[in-house]
Amino acid sequence: MLKQITGISVATLPMINKFQNTRSFVKIDLLPGKNWIPLKITSGSSEFSEKPKITDSGVMYEQKIKTEISSSHLMDRMILQLEQFHLLVQIIYNDNSIEIIGCPDFPVHLTTELNVKQSSYYKFEFSCTTIYKAFRLFS
Repeated sequence: MLKQITGISVATLPMINKFQNTRSFVKIDLLPGKNWIPLKITSGSSEFSEKPKITDSGVMYEQKIKTEISSSHLMDRMILQLEQFHLLVQIIYNDNSIEIIGCPDFPVHLTTELNVKQSSYYKFEFSCTTIYKAFRLFS
């Protein structure tokens, strides 16, 4: 089965109570009353890339998630305000596996672009340069 992204959720660093990683797996506890913020992505529009890059400090990974969100799905401006925060991103795949991008030391940054053609949608690009490959969520 071809692995496809079916969902993307975000959390801001101030929402994190506890972050534990073992280089491959991560366990994240959010503060009481806080939940991952799901994004209503356009079906089939999401892609994730992770490219190793050799630096003087060792191997770094350049991670990018690109997706589209219809402007009609933006309930309020809070989603666009996420550009101001350091983030963690949860990627959910069609096989129900979950990967986490970002960590407190290497957070994810969001940039958005409004595109108006036949319909209005936002292009979201999450990016992170880190020493870690994408984490698998440990439950």
